[in-house]
Amino acid sequence: MLSTDAKLNELVKRLKEFAATNLECVILFGSAARGDFREGHSDLNVVCILRSLTVEELGRLANVVKWWCVDQKEPAPLFFTREELQQAADVFAIEILDMKHGRRVLYGEDVIAGIEVPMNLHRLQIEHDLRTVLLKLRQHYLRAPGNAKEL
Repeated sequence: MLSTDAKLNELVKRLKEFAATNLECVILFGSAARGDFREGHSDLNVVCILRSLTVEELGRLANVVKWWCVDQKEPAPLFFTREELQQAADVFAIEILDMKHGRRVLYGEDVIAGIEVPMNLHRLQIEHDLRTVLLKLRQHYLRAPGNAKEL
């Protein structure tokens, strides 16, 4: 099994090989970028920015993602174009704030630095997520009243 840095270096190498000039940047985010990564418990979260995300471009990267997910047992990287990521700040407010507060550029330019996340939208996403969890908890409770293990 490869070390964390070796895995990340190999991922970038493979992405550069198969995406070529279409690859704009690769950014590590989350616990590994913040310094609180725990081997065997934490995931390596990666976002890749490509100039184009056509079906053909994604097809060229399928084996890289398969290697990363199956062989290295890491979650699939997130793939965006620069424009998609900038326009997603309202919909993925929590995720982009997480990226902004803990990231390490592995290749290319830091495209996350310039993204502004409106905090009112961040609050809305958090409220939506919490209310969704509360609704699911109520549903589970009603299906299994008094069964703590089932909840």
